[in-house]
Amino acid sequence: MVELSRGSAALDVVTTAYKAATGCAVSWPPAGVSGDSACARCGGATEGSGRRVRETVSRTFTGFDGWVDVAAPTMCHVCVWVYTTTALRSDLLLVTSDPVCATKLSKTRLRRVLGQAISPTSAVVVPLRPGRKHILPHARWGRVAVDDVALPWTEHDAERLSAVVRLRRRGFSLAALARAAPAFSTLKNIPHRTWTSVFADWDSLDPWRERPVYLDLAATASTSTRGTA
Repeated sequence: MVELSRGSAALDVVTTAYKAATGCAVSWPPAGVSGDSACARCGGATEGSGRRVRETVSRTFTGFDGWVDVAAPTMCHVCVWVYTTTALRSDLLLVTSDPVCATKLSKTRLRRVLGQAISPTSAVVVPLRPGRKHILPHARWGRVAVDDVALPWTEHDAERLSAVVRLRRRGFSLAALARAAPAFSTLKNIPHRTWTSVFADWDSLDPWRERPVYLDLAATASTSTRGTA
């Protein structure tokens, strides 16, 4: 789940975000690092600036998916940063590799970013339950990272998000969008001439109903800071 490209390959999302946020250069250690000097998560050398895993994550932490060696005792400074920076568990982020940048997003800006396919040089991070989980460590280029998964985001998904916004503005609740058909109690309050477009938008969300996490993401992206679509 975690992309950890190094050396001459593109930097992974976490390292790119670290460089953008801190301005610190990241040097790559020689190959063959092992033992106490290797980072449990990424496998890179701690280079004398590491920190013990149990001083970085809690004893109840279970998000070891993708770690190189869960038995290793230490973590490098980049991985320590991503797990100990509290704001990273709540902030909406856009990370880009060219240029190297990590931008905190408002929900309005998030909606604009998701208004098109995510490029291979971008990654988006959206905590669905802010403060609860570490999302950035699982981010991947060209995807939207949410709780426990990094989702592909195509032009079709961008169109479906627009459909969610339109339906919410017509009075349909987020819970209603998960249903197979629009409730007549809401539909009857909408001009009859627009029903065809309502049904078209509704049907376009069928792929998301099969994978509801997309609807959860759309709920965040279609809600402004004032709580309206």
